[in-house]
Amino acid sequence: MEKNYGVIHMKHLKYGKLVFSVLLGISLVLLTGCYSLLADWEMQGATSTPISTETPPAPPVVEEPEVDVPVQRVFKIGEKGPASGLVFYDKGDYSDGWRYLEAAPERWAGSPYDPKAQWGAYPFSMNGAQLGTVYGTGLENSEHIAIYNRHIQANREAYEQLPEEEQVFSPFHDGSVAAAVCLEAVINGFDDWYLPAQDELALMRNNLYKNDLGSFQADLYWSSSMDNDRSGTMVNFWIGAIGGSYSYNSYYIRPVRKF
Repeated sequence: MEKNYGVIHMKHLKYGKLVFSVLLGISLVLLTGCYSLLADWEMQGATSTPISTETPPAPPVVEEPEVDVPVQRVFKIGEKGPASGLVFYDKGDYSDGWRYLEAAPERWAGSPYDPKAQWGAYPFSMNGAQLGTVYGTGLENSEHIAIYNRHIQANREAYEQLPEEEQVFSPFHDGSVAAAVCLEAVINGFDDWYLPAQDELALMRNNLYKNDLGSFQADLYWSSSMDNDRSGTMVNFWIGAIGGSYSYNSYYIRPVRKF
């Protein structure tokens, strides 16, 4: 039987055209849909967030809390100080942690009269320590004197073997040390007292004693300054004279403090 290949070929050609047309239509539909989606997305992006021309509001102002700054009290000469003593010096402003000098109140040692004590052992070179005379040096002076005398007392036997001209004690020394008495004083809860330097003591005499303040004795008072290798410096409150005296002499003492 003879096959009709021409007819079969024509059928296949018709089917091919039909499939091609269907695929082409689907492609056009898909392309058209994608283009519409892209157009809608661009339109939404252009219209959903319009640019604002309004000025943004200013941030809220945060007010700083008010801080109360304590006002430093001004003390006058002769006025009662924090430790109930009498102010006798004002250097004008605060520096090195202090501005005023205050003398211990009367009866600070429990008696109507100031106590007496010796300056201490002969100072000689004070083992290299330098003692000052001006305002503000009395505390350091007192500490040097107390340390020096503690060292000597702890090594007394060795010092007593030194030649006579190098002896730091005389038969009149009783072991009392004016500077140590002041450093160890606790008066009205304050423990920062010391034996005043020469100029501090002279000013205490001029600003307090001469104005009948402080109940001082009209007599000799020790300072923590040094006159020579065997003498400390004292002030005569009666006449105001300043001079040296052997360190074994007992004179009145009045502690002072800085604040």
